[in-house]
Order: sequence, then structure tokens, then C-alpha cells
Amino acid sequence: MGFTSEVFIFYFLPLTLLLYHITLRHSIPGALAFLSFASLIFYSWEMPYYLVLLVGSIVVNWMLAHFIVRTKKKPFHIAAIFLSVISNLGLLGFFKYGEFFYQNFTDFLGIVGTGQSAVEHSFLRDIILPVGISFYTFQTISYLIDLYRGKVLEARSFVEFLCYVSSFPQLVAGPIVRYSELRDQFAKPRVSLNTIELGCFIFIMGLAKKTLIADSLAPLANHIFDGSLAHNALITLAGVTAYTLQLYFDFSGYSEMAVGIGLLLGFQFPQNFNSPYKALNIRDFWRRWHITLSSWFRDYLYIPMGGNRNGEANKKRNLLATMGLVGLWHGAGWTFVIWGVGHGVALVIDEYLSRFCQSTALKALRRAWVIFVVVLLWIPFRAENLSVTGQIIERILFGWSGLDEAVRDLIGLPSEVKLACLILPFSIWGALRLPNVFEMSPKTSLAKSLMLSVLLVISIYTLLARDYVPFLYFQF
Repeated sequence: MGFTSEVFIFYFLPLTLLLYHITLRHSIPGALAFLSFASLIFYSWEMPYYLVLLVGSIVVNWMLAHFIVRTKKKPFHIAAIFLSVISNLGLLGFFKYGEFFYQNFTDFLGIVGTGQSAVEHSFLRDIILPVGISFYTFQTISYLIDLYRGKVLEARSFVEFLCYVSSFPQLVAGPIVRYSELRDQFAKPRVSLNTIELGCFIFIMGLAKKTLIADSLAPLANHIFDGSLAHNALITLAGVTAYTLQLYFDFSGYSEMAVGIGLLLGFQFPQNFNSPYKALNIRDFWRRWHITLSSWFRDYLYIPMGGNRNGEANKKRNLLATMGLVGLWHGAGWTFVIWGVGHGVALVIDEYLSRFCQSTALKALRRAWVIFVVVLLWIPFRAENLSVTGQIIERILFGWSGLDEAVRDLIGLPSEVKLACLILPFSIWGALRLPNVFEMSPKTSLAKSLMLSVLLVISIYTLLARDYVPFLYFQF
């Protein structure tokens, strides 16, 4: 069940909110129990058999956390953390990376002459990635590690821990919420007229981002990446730019809908995007893009590896390794590794640029460098394989032709792709110039309420008029 499905918008969300608030008036633990139950229904709506996986993960990690708290000896604590990390990453590795590693291993055997590629016969090809596994495994790992470090107290009850991991707003695509951010809120969810107004505002804005912008840009991006690669450089570049904006408006739209629903339930989830395409440098981009994931890798991988300590060489090694794993987290493919390592290299280069780009003119060039790097690296991120990546880059570099050919190419595009071309300039302007939702004034007025009502009606009408388009990060 997705946030933009008819079942969710017209039935699940209003009914869940109604029953949750009725229960909350009488019992906070009861409300958390109901929210957990509703979340499990939400998760299992399309693939009920993976509910066993989610609940099993929650039970195992709850038992390990309980063991850490009840045991005094540090070696036992380390053993529990080891088991948690191994079980969580093993689960993630099997479902997400099993085929990738098997394929590369058998290809290697074929190259050295000791075997041949047999991936086409592997049952791993038939495994469907459980939705949200990349997110809820990271949440449970962070809980166990923070508990071990003494940064957070144990969950008050199993129901509270179940609600923390499974709550439907952030279950399938984040934000990656840490238990320390929600522990006090679980004790007393804060619901007021102001939080309801703010929650509705953020939810509607996120829904509009997804339906009116991201889904409208999708045909142009899909036409270039999944369709014909024979277009001239201008159309190809437009398709790459469309994906750059589609991904941002799609994922930030989802994150804002999650934050909005959280406020309606009485919880404040962390902000996940902060106008990333306005970044002044690459490091600033990663402070603004998928904030909860960036901070997770910083706190649980980069810093434990040594971070900025022990010299420049170790710092660069840690940075490249971390960004490579960030790329691999997004998908089991070399294109994702290239995307991650590419950002790692860009971060290293960016440190040198920071020493020289102090004037206003050079700072402007540095911003252009950020846009160039980000857009360029979205190509392997989106492309099906390295071959398609190379073809798209080659077309952008060498496919420039006369204006008449570009016009003919544009005229021959399908109507929904032409509409995306018209929306593209406004999307660029919005991403680079307009304030994001969290920068807008939370104050309500009659005019603002009317505008939001119209925006909600238009967004829902657009949803109903189109085929269902899932959120992009569901595949990660």
C-alpha cells in the first residue's frame, strides 16, 4: 500500500487516524498498540508473506536489546551487538545483494576458467526485495548500538519498540528515525490544533510534489533511460535533468508526507531534505540530501572507521569507503557503486576547492560544479547498466546537432513527454529558487487554507486520472 494509492488516501489513512485518536484519549499504550497493528496491515497489504520477516526482525532485535540491558558483562554486550549486526545485515544482504554477489562470483569463475556463469539458473533471481528492509534494518541496528553506547534507554515495552520500527509513515522509505528522537514522544504524543494544521500542510505539499511534479516529469526521464537512446544531446540532457528533479520531488514528497502524517499522530519525525540543489558545495549537498541516511552512515560507519582522525590518507580512505557503501545501500549493482564512489571522489576534490574558492565569482563556479557533479552522477544511478550509462554520456557529449533536428526530435515525442518538457523549466526554478516546505511559514490563514484545499483536490484528481506510479525509493 502506497501513500498515493486510493485505498490509503480514502480508506486506510482517515480510518486509522480516527481510531488512533479515539484510542489515544483513553490509553497511550493502547494507541501505540493500535498504531502498530494498523502499520502491520499497511505493510502486509500487497505482500503478506514478508510480514513474517519484519516481525521476526523486530522480535530478535528486541530480545538482543533486552539481553544487553539485563546483562552486566561487556563481552556479552559485544556478542549481542555482533549478532544484531550480522542478523540484520545478513537479512539485508540475502534479499538485496544475493543475486548481485552470486552473479559476480560466477562471472569471475568463468573468467578464470574454473567455472561458468550460471546466474540465470539461480533461485536468487526470483527473490522479491521486501519493501522497506533497507530502512527498518538500519533503524534496529541504530537502536541496539545506541543502547550499547548508553546513548538511549531501553524501550519501555515491546509494543513501544514494535511501534518504533513498524509505524507506517516511515516504515517503507524513511526517514530513518532513531529511537532517541521518539522515546519521549512515545510517552506522550503531542496532538494539538497547531500540529494538525502543520501536518495537513506538509502532507498536502508532499502529495503535490509527488503527483504534480515528480510523476509529470517521469515520462521524459523514462523515455531517455528506458526508451530510445538515439535522441540528440539536448533532449537527452533534458531527460537526465528531468530524472534529477523527479527523484528529488518524488523522495522529498514522500518524506514530507511521512512527516505530515507523523504530526497528525502526535510525533515529530526528522526533516529528510533541505533544498539539496541549492547546496554551496558537495559536502553541503550531503547535509541536505537524504539527511537521515547521511547522518546514519556518518555516526555508525564513518566515525567508527576513524573519520577525520589519523591523517589525510586515512580520512580519504574512510570517506571513499563510506560513500561506496552508501551507493551499494541504494542498490545491488556496479552503477550504484560508481555513483557512491563518484560522490566520494567529488567530496575529496571539494576539500581542495574550498581552499581556493573564496571570492564571489569562484563561489558561483563552485555551485556550478556541484550541479555538474550531482547531475552527472545521477546518470549511472538511474541507468540500467554501465552500457546505458556510457551511451547517455556519449550522446550528451557528441550528439549536438542543428536546431532544426532538435525541433524535429521534440515534435516526434509522445504527448506526455512533451508535457514533461514544458514542466521541466518550472521544476528547475522551484528546486533552485523557491523555499522548501520547512522554510515556509506555518501560520494559517483563510487564503492559505483555500489554496491547500484546491491543491489537494487537484493532486487527488491527477492521481485518479493516471495509472498508479509507485515512489522511486520503494525499490531501494
